[in-house]
Amino acid sequence: MRLPWRVIPLFCAAWLCALPFAAPAAAADPPSARRAALVNGALITGEAFDGELQRVERLSVRGNGIAAAANKKQVLENLIVRELLYQEAVKTGVTVPAVEVAGKMARIADGKINLESTLHGMGLNSGTLEAHLERSLVIEKFLEGNFSKDAEVSDQEVESYYREHRDEFREPLRLRLSHILVKVDPARDSARKDEGRSRIEALRTRLSEGADFAALAREDSDCYSAKSGGDLGYFLSGELSRRMEDEARALKPGEVSGVVEDKYGLHLLKLTELRPVTQLPLESVRKKIRQDLVRQKELKALAPFVKKLRASAKVELLLNEDELR
Repeated sequence: MRLPWRVIPLFCAAWLCALPFAAPAAAADPPSARRAALVNGALITGEAFDGELQRVERLSVRGNGIAAAANKKQVLENLIVRELLYQEAVKTGVTVPAVEVAGKMARIADGKINLESTLHGMGLNSGTLEAHLERSLVIEKFLEGNFSKDAEVSDQEVESYYREHRDEFREPLRLRLSHILVKVDPARDSARKDEGRSRIEALRTRLSEGADFAALAREDSDCYSAKSGGDLGYFLSGELSRRMEDEARALKPGEVSGVVEDKYGLHLLKLTELRPVTQLPLESVRKKIRQDLVRQKELKALAPFVKKLRASAKVELLLNEDELR
């Protein structure tokens, strides 16, 4: 569902600070550190800036509606606001018990066998993650205590939003596909290509004679999916190449395509299931709509407060224009 994030200036996305891997803005000032900004004397490191930029780009790729947030100046502003909110929270006496931070750490680690390697890839370790979480929880507690209490949403508001935005609550068309792949290297000579085509045509003939698709895939497919009978799972529109998608959409469930060629080789596609576009009922999305409308009201209340904080803060930008392009 696409709600307020696409229309709210990024500084308000400081409310996202509770995300587990959000980088903390301020740090001690190591002598050789790259410096991004000073906020009332607290340093935002270049490392924190780079980490936040990567996080925002990952969110954008996942379709979270904030693609424009990859603007580097906006990302730095987000970190500045987050630091200002943290400073304000500390000033008003907000603290988070160590047991709460530990609980959050445990929930993140639960089921993640390679948590340390995941964190290492993000430039973190369990110690720095714990510090990040403590800061995020302090800000979250401060915001909840000051901006959430009056953000109530009625059933009527929820139902009205659903009626006016029905297109946002549709499950898209999904195609479940299996395939048999015969790899053909485009760089090889024509004789090798002919061998591959003869092989795929022989498999197609066996299928037309009643052979089981999954069994043939296990025996003869060159794809990793062979072990699962060629099953590739579900695809949304746009996730396949145009030619593959056109071939798949032309099939009825249970049908097998002709030979389809792409850079990987020669394929036989089978449409095993088609899930049509479906309208999600209100009750299945009521909770999500309410949460997002509450968040929208919280952000509306937060914006003037952030503006006032920013105007009174002493902020020094330390990255040059080239680094912010």
